[in-house]
Amino acid sequence: MSLFVFDSETIARQLLPPVLRGEKMMAWLRVLLTPVQWVVNRFLDDFSDGNNYTEWITSHSYNVGDFVTWYTKENFVCIQAHISASDKWPSGKTSSTLYWLKVQDNFIGLNERATYNAQIIKLEQQLNHWFRTVPTARAYITNTPQNNEFLMGNEMGDYVVNSSEFSSAYMCTDHSVQKYDFKVYVPVTAFPSMVSGIDDQKKAVKQFVDQYRVPGTIYDVCIYTPT
Repeated sequence: MSLFVFDSETIARQLLPPVLRGEKMMAWLRVLLTPVQWVVNRFLDDFSDGNNYTEWITSHSYNVGDFVTWYTKENFVCIQAHISASDKWPSGKTSSTLYWLKVQDNFIGLNERATYNAQIIKLEQQLNHWFRTVPTARAYITNTPQNNEFLMGNEMGDYVVNSSEFSSAYMCTDHSVQKYDFKVYVPVTAFPSMVSGIDDQKKAVKQFVDQYRVPGTIYDVCIYTPT
Protein backbone atom coordinates (compact mmCIF):
# COMPACT_ATOMS: atom_id res chain seq x y z
CA MET A 1 0.00 0.00 0.00
CA SER A 2 1.45 3.35 -1.05
CA LEU A 3 2.35 5.91 1.59
CA PHE A 4 0.12 8.44 -0.21
CA VAL A 5 -2.96 6.24 -0.45
CA PHE A 6 -5.39 5.97 2.44
CA ASP A 7 -8.43 3.69 2.31
CA SER A 8 -10.46 3.40 5.51
CA GLU A 9 -11.71 -0.09 4.62
CA THR A 10 -8.17 -1.39 4.15
CA ILE A 11 -6.88 0.36 7.26
CA ALA A 12 -9.73 -1.08 9.37
CA ARG A 13 -8.87 -4.61 8.28
CA GLN A 14 -5.16 -4.08 8.93
CA LEU A 15 -5.83 -2.82 12.47
CA LEU A 16 -7.82 -5.90 13.47
CA PRO A 17 -6.67 -9.47 13.92
CA PRO A 18 -8.61 -11.90 11.68
CA VAL A 19 -10.61 -13.26 14.61
CA LEU A 20 -12.13 -9.81 15.28
CA ARG A 21 -12.96 -8.83 11.70
CA GLY A 22 -16.68 -9.22 12.16
CA GLU A 23 -19.30 -7.07 10.46
CA LYS A 24 -20.08 -4.93 13.53
CA MET A 25 -16.45 -4.32 14.44
CA MET A 26 -15.58 -3.36 10.87
CA ALA A 27 -18.55 -0.99 10.68
CA TRP A 28 -17.51 0.66 13.94
CA LEU A 29 -13.95 1.20 12.73
CA ARG A 30 -15.19 2.62 9.41
CA VAL A 31 -17.26 5.16 11.35
CA LEU A 32 -14.22 6.17 13.40
CA LEU A 33 -12.07 6.52 10.28
CA THR A 34 -14.62 8.40 8.16
CA PRO A 35 -13.45 11.91 9.23
CA VAL A 36 -9.84 10.95 8.51
CA GLN A 37 -10.84 9.59 5.10
CA TRP A 38 -12.66 12.85 4.33
CA VAL A 39 -9.60 14.96 5.14
CA VAL A 40 -7.35 12.69 3.08
CA ASN A 41 -9.70 12.93 0.11
CA ARG A 42 -9.70 16.71 0.29
CA PHE A 43 -5.89 16.75 0.22
CA LEU A 44 -5.13 14.02 -2.31
CA ASP A 45 -8.14 14.53 -4.59
CA ASP A 46 -8.89 18.24 -4.36
CA PHE A 47 -5.58 19.87 -3.47
CA SER A 48 -3.25 17.61 -5.46
CA ASP A 49 -5.38 16.58 -8.44
CA GLY A 50 -7.99 19.35 -8.43
CA ASN A 51 -11.74 19.08 -8.63
CA ASN A 52 -13.92 21.15 -10.94
CA TYR A 53 -17.30 21.18 -9.21
CA THR A 54 -20.52 22.70 -10.50
CA GLU A 55 -20.62 26.47 -10.17
CA TRP A 56 -22.72 27.94 -7.37
CA ILE A 57 -26.23 28.82 -8.59
CA THR A 58 -28.61 31.28 -6.97
CA SER A 59 -32.02 30.03 -5.77
CA HIS A 60 -30.73 26.46 -5.88
CA SER A 61 -31.40 23.95 -3.10
CA TYR A 62 -28.21 22.62 -1.49
CA ASN A 63 -27.87 19.73 0.92
CA VAL A 64 -25.16 18.89 3.43
CA GLY A 65 -22.17 17.43 1.60
CA ASP A 66 -22.78 19.18 -1.74
CA PHE A 67 -19.67 20.71 -3.32
CA VAL A 68 -19.56 23.86 -5.46
CA THR A 69 -16.94 26.02 -7.13
CA TRP A 70 -17.40 29.70 -6.26
CA TYR A 71 -16.74 32.39 -8.89
CA THR A 72 -13.39 33.15 -7.22
CA LYS A 73 -12.37 29.57 -8.21
CA GLU A 74 -12.47 28.31 -4.61
CA ASN A 75 -14.21 25.06 -3.70
CA PHE A 76 -16.75 24.88 -0.87
CA VAL A 77 -18.80 22.12 0.75
CA CYS A 78 -22.30 22.71 2.13
CA ILE A 79 -22.53 22.20 5.91
CA GLN A 80 -26.18 23.25 6.38
CA ALA A 81 -29.04 22.59 3.98
CA HIS A 82 -30.52 25.77 2.47
CA ILE A 83 -31.81 27.51 -0.64
CA SER A 84 -29.02 29.69 -1.99
CA ALA A 85 -29.40 33.46 -1.95
CA SER A 86 -27.16 36.52 -1.75
CA ASP A 87 -26.99 36.27 2.05
CA LYS A 88 -25.82 32.66 1.79
CA TRP A 89 -22.94 33.08 -0.64
CA PRO A 90 -20.04 30.65 -0.14
CA SER A 91 -17.75 33.65 0.40
CA GLY A 92 -18.01 37.36 0.96
CA LYS A 93 -20.88 37.38 3.46
CA THR A 94 -20.70 37.24 7.26
CA SER A 95 -23.22 34.38 7.36
CA SER A 96 -21.43 32.28 4.78
CA THR A 97 -19.63 30.22 7.44
CA LEU A 98 -23.01 28.96 8.67
CA TYR A 99 -23.69 27.26 5.35
CA TRP A 100 -20.35 26.65 3.63
CA LEU A 101 -16.87 25.38 4.46
CA LYS A 102 -13.98 26.18 2.14
CA VAL A 103 -12.02 23.07 1.24
CA GLN A 104 -9.77 24.39 -1.53
CA ASP A 105 -8.34 27.80 -2.46
CA ASN A 106 -7.95 26.84 -6.12
CA PHE A 107 -10.09 24.31 -7.99
CA ILE A 108 -7.10 23.47 -10.21
CA GLY A 109 -4.89 20.85 -8.61
CA LEU A 110 -1.33 21.47 -7.53
CA ASN A 111 0.02 18.81 -9.91
CA GLU A 112 -1.47 20.61 -12.91
CA ARG A 113 -0.49 24.10 -11.75
CA ALA A 114 3.12 22.93 -11.46
CA THR A 115 3.18 22.51 -15.26
CA TYR A 116 1.89 26.01 -16.05
CA ASN A 117 4.14 28.46 -17.90
CA ALA A 118 4.05 31.50 -20.21
CA GLN A 119 4.16 29.71 -23.58
CA ILE A 120 1.24 30.93 -25.67
CA ILE A 121 -0.29 27.54 -26.38
CA LYS A 122 -0.01 26.60 -22.68
CA LEU A 123 -1.19 29.97 -21.38
CA GLU A 124 -4.25 29.80 -23.63
CA GLN A 125 -5.10 26.35 -22.26
CA GLN A 126 -4.64 27.68 -18.72
CA LEU A 127 -6.93 30.64 -19.38
CA ASN A 128 -9.68 28.47 -20.81
CA HIS A 129 -9.46 26.07 -17.89
CA TRP A 130 -9.40 28.83 -15.30
CA PHE A 131 -12.36 30.73 -16.78
CA ARG A 132 -14.16 27.50 -17.69
CA THR A 133 -14.94 28.67 -21.21
CA VAL A 134 -16.99 26.72 -23.76
CA PRO A 135 -15.79 25.62 -27.24
CA THR A 136 -17.85 28.32 -28.96
CA ALA A 137 -16.29 31.15 -26.92
CA ARG A 138 -12.65 30.56 -26.10
CA ALA A 139 -9.91 32.74 -24.62
CA TYR A 140 -6.94 33.31 -26.93
CA ILE A 141 -3.73 35.34 -27.26
CA THR A 142 -2.30 37.36 -30.15
CA ASN A 143 1.28 38.57 -30.40
CA THR A 144 2.00 42.26 -31.07
CA PRO A 145 5.83 42.28 -31.21
CA GLN A 146 7.69 45.47 -30.53
CA ASN A 147 9.34 47.23 -33.49
CA ASN A 148 13.15 47.33 -33.52
CA GLU A 149 13.24 51.11 -33.66
CA PHE A 150 13.25 54.14 -31.40
CA LEU A 151 12.35 57.82 -31.45
CA MET A 152 14.47 60.79 -30.42
CA GLY A 153 13.31 64.36 -29.92
CA ASN A 154 10.68 66.22 -27.96
CA GLU A 155 8.06 66.67 -30.67
CA MET A 156 6.23 64.30 -32.93
CA GLY A 157 8.04 64.08 -36.23
CA ASP A 158 11.37 65.27 -34.79
CA TYR A 159 13.58 62.30 -35.71
CA VAL A 160 17.31 61.72 -36.07
CA VAL A 161 18.52 61.77 -39.68
CA ASN A 162 19.32 58.35 -41.11
CA SER A 163 23.01 59.03 -41.66
CA SER A 164 24.17 55.42 -41.71
CA GLU A 165 23.40 52.60 -44.09
CA PHE A 166 22.37 50.54 -41.04
CA SER A 167 20.30 53.23 -39.29
CA SER A 168 17.11 52.38 -41.15
CA ALA A 169 17.03 49.08 -39.23
CA TYR A 170 16.34 50.85 -35.98
CA MET A 171 15.44 54.49 -36.74
CA CYS A 172 11.73 54.86 -37.48
CA THR A 173 10.40 57.28 -40.09
CA ASP A 174 7.01 57.59 -38.39
CA HIS A 175 5.56 57.14 -34.91
CA SER A 176 4.61 53.46 -35.02
CA VAL A 177 6.06 51.92 -31.86
CA GLN A 178 3.89 49.09 -30.44
CA LYS A 179 2.73 49.54 -26.85
CA TYR A 180 2.05 45.88 -26.01
CA ASP A 181 3.94 42.63 -26.49
CA PHE A 182 0.73 40.58 -26.64
CA LYS A 183 -3.01 40.84 -26.12
CA VAL A 184 -5.26 38.49 -24.17
CA TYR A 185 -8.83 38.05 -25.41
CA VAL A 186 -11.43 36.61 -23.04
CA PRO A 187 -15.15 36.25 -23.85
CA VAL A 188 -17.57 38.21 -21.69
CA THR A 189 -19.53 34.98 -21.20
CA ALA A 190 -16.66 33.60 -19.12
CA PHE A 191 -17.51 35.89 -16.21
CA PRO A 192 -20.33 35.30 -13.70
CA SER A 193 -22.92 37.95 -12.92
CA MET A 194 -20.94 38.97 -9.82
CA VAL A 195 -18.14 40.23 -12.13
CA SER A 196 -20.11 42.40 -14.53
CA GLY A 197 -18.01 45.56 -14.84
CA ILE A 198 -15.37 45.77 -17.58
CA ASP A 199 -12.73 46.95 -15.09
CA ASP A 200 -13.42 44.04 -12.73
CA GLN A 201 -13.33 41.59 -15.64
CA LYS A 202 -9.97 42.87 -16.84
CA LYS A 203 -8.65 42.81 -13.28
CA ALA A 204 -9.66 39.15 -12.94
CA VAL A 205 -7.77 38.28 -16.14
CA LYS A 206 -4.67 40.20 -15.10
CA GLN A 207 -4.59 38.55 -11.68
CA PHE A 208 -4.29 35.20 -13.44
CA VAL A 209 -1.95 36.15 -16.31
CA ASP A 210 0.46 38.03 -14.03
CA GLN A 211 1.29 34.76 -12.30
CA TYR A 212 2.77 33.28 -15.49
CA ARG A 213 3.77 36.03 -17.95
CA VAL A 214 7.45 36.61 -18.63
CA PRO A 215 8.71 39.48 -16.43
CA GLY A 216 9.17 42.68 -18.39
CA THR A 217 6.53 41.94 -21.00
CA ILE A 218 3.60 44.32 -21.41
CA TYR A 219 0.17 43.10 -22.40
CA ASP A 220 -3.39 44.28 -22.80
CA VAL A 221 -6.66 42.55 -21.89
CA CYS A 222 -9.58 42.65 -24.32
CA ILE A 223 -13.06 41.49 -23.31
CA TYR A 224 -15.01 40.47 -26.39
CA THR A 225 -18.59 39.42 -27.10
CA PRO A 226 -18.84 36.07 -28.94
CA THR A 227 -20.79 36.14 -32.19
